[in-house]
Amino acid sequence: MAMLAFALLLAVASPAQEAPSAEPRERPVVRVSLDLVQVDAVVTDPAGRYVDDLRCEDFEIFEDKKPQAISNCSYIRAAGAAPAAETAVPSAGSLQPHAMRREDVRRTIVLVVDDLRLDLQSVVGVRRALENFIEHQIEPGDLASIVLTSSGTGALQQFTADKNVLHAGAKRVRYNMAADPAGFKAPGIESYIPRPEGPGGLDFERVTDAVFTNGTVGTLRFVLTGLRSMPGRKSLVFFSTGYPLLYKDRGRGKSVRTAFALAVPGIVDLANRASTVLYTVDALGVFTALPNADQADPGDASMLSTRNIHGLDGLAALSDPTGGLLLRGSNDLGSQIGRVLEDQKGYYRIGYVPSEASLGTTPDDRPLHHDVEVKVRREGLQVRTRSGFYAEGAAAEGGRDPEGLAGALQSPFGSDAIHLELRSLFFRDARQRPMLHSFLRVDLADITTAVNGRAEYVSRLEIAAFTFDAEGNAVDRLSRSGELLMTRDAHDRARREGIRYVLDVPIKKAGDYQLRVAVRDSASGRVGSAYQFVEVPDLGSKHLVLSGLLLTKGDDDDARTFAPGQQLAYGLTVYNARLDPRGRDRLQMRMRLLREGQEIVAGQPRDVEPGDGKGERLVGGAFILPAGLAPGVYELQVTVTDALEPGALRAAAQVATFEVAHLHPPGVSE
Repeated sequence: MAMLAFALLLAVASPAQEAPSAEPRERPVVRVSLDLVQVDAVVTDPAGRYVDDLRCEDFEIFEDKKPQAISNCSYIRAAGAAPAAETAVPSAGSLQPHAMRREDVRRTIVLVVDDLRLDLQSVVGVRRALENFIEHQIEPGDLASIVLTSSGTGALQQFTADKNVLHAGAKRVRYNMAADPAGFKAPGIESYIPRPEGPGGLDFERVTDAVFTNGTVGTLRFVLTGLRSMPGRKSLVFFSTGYPLLYKDRGRGKSVRTAFALAVPGIVDLANRASTVLYTVDALGVFTALPNADQADPGDASMLSTRNIHGLDGLAALSDPTGGLLLRGSNDLGSQIGRVLEDQKGYYRIGYVPSEASLGTTPDDRPLHHDVEVKVRREGLQVRTRSGFYAEGAAAEGGRDPEGLAGALQSPFGSDAIHLELRSLFFRDARQRPMLHSFLRVDLADITTAVNGRAEYVSRLEIAAFTFDAEGNAVDRLSRSGELLMTRDAHDRARREGIRYVLDVPIKKAGDYQLRVAVRDSASGRVGSAYQFVEVPDLGSKHLVLSGLLLTKGDDDDARTFAPGQQLAYGLTVYNARLDPRGRDRLQMRMRLLREGQEIVAGQPRDVEPGDGKGERLVGGAFILPAGLAPGVYELQVTVTDALEPGALRAAAQVATFEVAHLHPPGVSE
């Protein structure tokens, strides 16, 4: 194993023209200069067809409900026309991320998959839609990115038109065990998520929903922040099962706004600043048992899943004020992406000269926000546009330095010049501090190495790790830099298995976090990044809590890939186990092996040997993977039950994802 001597620095970061045009370049939805405000608008007729023959006199525009004199109006065709010969763009299948010039980008599309909430059926539909988009719908001049709300790597979420990269991102969309509490059910156990009962107890569904909402909101905010500097006409397509805006507070007997409802204004605000249109897609669709479900009328609420009627309110609250669409009532999610792309192909740009007061600032020197409304005089037509803008000028040109560690950490898409794999586990260290214990694998092929006078292989790397809370604020930072020295044997092993590091990042309090890691090769300047969503539980609750689940196969601290027939060992730490009068705990453990939510191996519950009376202990087990196991991604679920804990709080579970592949013996090339 390669050894690395690093200096460690730990610090707290600061929260962190009249004629139609077919060649738009970097035109945001609302663009503000010192003498002009321009608003993008989409107009449709009663049948939903796009209208492209209107003139200036057909529009009215209002700023803060005051009519404005229109100075210019044109229809922009954002896609469908080929680029000029001297800037021709290769087909999407062969285009590499660095091959497209910034000025050649026509559309920037982010596909955000809310896998923190999707059920198994929705996951299948979303993944099929993404594959169809990659193969048939992306066009020259499009940059796209696939982002998961739970986790991902910079290499797979990099903006690109390379179909291979996008396909790799689509394959990461899979059933998330944590998204469906019912998936954790086992005989004799009511719930694996604490559910206080009795008068004044918290509502289980509301608590569970809030946990996943924080992760999703953090991802949306982070993505929109990164989109501010991206070129082209920008859109974010959000696949979700929906978020209600109100819940019934049982204790107070009235409706209260949900965590998502409280976050919506901030998300819309960021979309305004990023000049990004939000499209929301109901991933639940309609009842598949009903006849002709795929041809259901989107306006027929009776066809919608009853689980999602109220959740559509939250999706509409995102799309409507940004000029986008709520797409619902279809199980064909690929056609929904097609509607988004069609909606992006043409729009009106309407401009007016603002007053000097419009471009002022607030008393604390912040840009003023203005409501904006566009109306069409021709009867029967509908217009969609952004609901407001900030008088702060256009989005910054040029973006962040893609080669810098800071840029890679602040961008939601990172850099793939160095390929990384990241896995983070929550645990508590010897000083009782919550930590994110992270295993990082770096591809040696992307690192510059040289041989010194002692026949050692030498590389110099810089590593930075940030933790971001649910609001997207940087709360902790860890930095390392130094020389990596490897013997020939260590170098050969690193070529096969990668360079591995362990990073421990402290967490001050319970909550939902994104850990982001960036690595820079000092010699070449190449940068890679990865991130993961981690929930840190409240250890002060005194209820049963489990650390992250560690998988090993002998010599690996944290294994990701196993072969059929190979032994898989697992372990985790149990916190807050209750003790009997003799100071002994009574725990039971059970494992299950699953693929796409389907049980492959069902382990039998087994008693854990009583611990030392501290209520905190390491438990684990091992089993042989079936010899006939097909290659693919699997989940190991480990459930721990506390026999001394009453009611629904007696059990907790953890899930770890790994890959099964036919591995080559050490030293054997593929």
